[in-house]
Amino acid sequence: MLIGQEQLQSALMGQISGGRHVHAYLVCGAPGSGKRTLAAWWAQTLLCLQPGKQGPCGRCGCCVRFASGNHPDYTLFTADKGKNGVEDIRTLLEDLPVRPYEGRYKIIVIAQADKLTPQAQNALLKSLEEPPEYAIFILTTGNVQMILPTVRSRCEILHMQRVQPRILKTVLQERAPQADPLRMEAACAMADGCIGKALELVGDDDLFARRERAYRQLCAVTQLKKQDVPGLLTAFKGAREENVQLLGFWLSMLRDMLCMKIGIQALENADYAAELEKNSRLFTTGQLKGMMNTVYETQKRIAGNANAGMAAERMLSELLEEMS
Repeated sequence: MLIGQEQLQSALMGQISGGRHVHAYLVCGAPGSGKRTLAAWWAQTLLCLQPGKQGPCGRCGCCVRFASGNHPDYTLFTADKGKNGVEDIRTLLEDLPVRPYEGRYKIIVIAQADKLTPQAQNALLKSLEEPPEYAIFILTTGNVQMILPTVRSRCEILHMQRVQPRILKTVLQERAPQADPLRMEAACAMADGCIGKALELVGDDDLFARRERAYRQLCAVTQLKKQDVPGLLTAFKGAREENVQLLGFWLSMLRDMLCMKIGIQALENADYAAELEKNSRLFTTGQLKGMMNTVYETQKRIAGNANAGMAAERMLSELLEEMS
């Protein structure tokens, strides 16, 4: 069973029972959402000699070879810088005219297909338009807009579902039992419904150190005076991604302050609940909403390559007005 993707899994298994699978799929989802896991599961299911209601049997010769990475009719290609051009695709497709060595299908998974150049995607297009009857393509992408419309139109698009926080927490308890429970809660909140991302985050000590700094900085903002602005601006001297992440932490914490203000206890930062609740008393509901909007708009500007220092200075000035 694919955790959190039961609806998608059921729909795909219905294609097998109905004998109506397609020749190309495009699996879309955020980083850590399990796109490659789904692609591998579906490839193994299609190659399996005795698939069950939940997918591959795991016991037949095809499943054994697939699990060991030695199935002759399965190819995994990961596009990346330096491995995303026309010649790479032509090499990948060289063996396509050869019928499957065993079973009914020859399956090619192209991970990170959005990193293929437009020329490489066009080189793939003919095989998507006129595939051999035994060929199945499974493409994965974290940015569907980078896939050419002509390629998208030849694929059945599968959207990874966001996993519910309670399920994420159960997965973390099983796979990272040594992790602090409050850190698990925070990782689930930051993972945006992605199991892989939650597992990565819960063990990221640097991330939680940055989050702690962000909390201290936000506390300083709640007590902000005009003379404090230059000191706070030093927090925005890092890379663009770091500044965007910092403001993301602030937004999450301001959201929790607003939730506590109006009596909602579904917090994303439960480990800071007492301090955030204390800070929330300093502001009205309207002020907190205004602060969130100001921080959000600044995050968008910086993500769009605005000068971080100037955007942050404008933000702090606006926050001063909103808090007065």
